[in-house]
Amino acid sequence: MGVNTYQICSSNLVGRWGYDMLMKSYQNSLKYETKKEIVDFRLHVLNHYYQFGLKSVLNAFPMIGKSTLYDWKKTYEMSKRRKVSLVPKSTKPKRYRQSQVDYRLIQFIHDIRNKCLIDNEYAHFTNLTTAEMRIVPYDLSKYKIKPFLDQVAQGLGIKSIDESTIGRIITQKDWYFKKKKLFPKKTLKKIQKDILRARQAPHPEKLGFAETDCIIHYVGANTPIKCINFIDVFGKIAYSQKVSSINSQNAKDAFLIFKQHCLDYYGFDIFAIQSDNGSEFFGDFITYFDQVEPHITQYHTLPRCPKINGVIERFNGILQTEFLNQSEAALTGDWLSFNQELTTYLSYYNDKRPHETLNLMSPKNYIEKYCSEM
Repeated sequence: MGVNTYQICSSNLVGRWGYDMLMKSYQNSLKYETKKEIVDFRLHVLNHYYQFGLKSVLNAFPMIGKSTLYDWKKTYEMSKRRKVSLVPKSTKPKRYRQSQVDYRLIQFIHDIRNKCLIDNEYAHFTNLTTAEMRIVPYDLSKYKIKPFLDQVAQGLGIKSIDESTIGRIITQKDWYFKKKKLFPKKTLKKIQKDILRARQAPHPEKLGFAETDCIIHYVGANTPIKCINFIDVFGKIAYSQKVSSINSQNAKDAFLIFKQHCLDYYGFDIFAIQSDNGSEFFGDFITYFDQVEPHITQYHTLPRCPKINGVIERFNGILQTEFLNQSEAALTGDWLSFNQELTTYLSYYNDKRPHETLNLMSPKNYIEKYCSEM
């Protein structure tokens, strides 16, 4: 049922008083229709009371108290016995508890979720550089926001808030920002080889067991971005390199850079490497381990079992979601700026970004804690 209020007001059929009465009747009818069963029950109880008296009502309806019955009776009779008076009143509270969260923290949560941390006046309290602030992705989770928010609260000299409060603020204000999606998915073909197979996901207890994989992203319809990725399974130190083509020579060169990076910056060497069955992980790649560094064990996963290589697969998704899908340099084809942004993102990922699997520590801090406990 709809009411054209403009047509009623302009038709001169009713005055202002008549219009108000009409709308009031319309609203009352809506109230009655939505609560019809409750109103009919209360009216039935009152009619029983009028016919047989109080004692009979209390015996027939033991779930209804005497004071409740008299409340219904009073309301019903004061309204000149109109049914709409028996509609239950709203139990919505008249006053709400006001949020005690400092507005500066709320603004910081909005800016870090909306990838405009560079414009936040309190962002300098975090340990992020200007370049890293530009890299922080959209819709960072409440667990990853918490360490940065603690730094801001400490810098402002105010009390911080916990993860559940951050999540509640995000939900109440609907701060779920649209992510850019520039690239369709494309998977690589896999080939089977009779080599050393990993039959389950690795669970190393020390640094040096790495996983590797290659990914291809497309800008628009024609321009591919090809990356070779590496990650240490225990410490989550990651590395990614953009290459012109995915082949065994580029995979070997990228591994040497990753291996040297782990040794120079984080103080550990690689003792095992695990990959899928892509052709880029044979040829020059496997020959290098056989002839130059035979002490490094090379594993290949079973065909169609990506969960065995789950750590690097997860990093592939994070790299796509947090960096590749949001890189303006990739969209414009400025590959020099793209490589600079990729280096900045990897620095943020390894040194600053909280990881839930590492108890919300960055890989760098986790490795320092691990080395200090040895």
